[in-house]
Amino acid sequence: MQSYTFSKDELFTNFDEDSNITYTLENDHVEIVVNIDLDGNLILVRFYKKEQELKKGIVRCALLLLLERILTDSKVTLQHTISVMKPTPTDGNLKRLIKMYQEMGFILEKEDPPELKNTIQNIIDTLKTQCNFTAGKRTKKYKHKSRSYKI
Repeated sequence: MQSYTFSKDELFTNFDEDSNITYTLENDHVEIVVNIDLDGNLILVRFYKKEQELKKGIVRCALLLLLERILTDSKVTLQHTISVMKPTPTDGNLKRLIKMYQEMGFILEKEDPPELKNTIQNIIDTLKTQCNFTAGKRTKKYKHKSRSYKI
């Protein structure tokens, strides 16, 4: 599986939470909405890369950051489940969409209509193998003769 690298600061802009029930991450790159049900399980309601975004893997890495934030902010634990609500492909290719969710760690429990779910722990563990994050700002390296400089 390919690994992707992103800046946490860049991905986690415009985060919003509504009374620890709905978590939204919508910015220039992604749109993700996660609800928490009465049992503490998560429901992935919206999971999209913005049309102009060209970077592969950006939505799954943003989801990892969002899940980590939800775990610190609420009573949700790693043993709770996360499920995908009505997976609907924008290009009409449901098999490709299901394969993408499976690569992220979701298990297809029912095919018609598709039900994808797993524990939050398993999803986070899988996504951590696929996502790398930088500290934020890029550093420029300059080399002059025998000395290196970082700015």
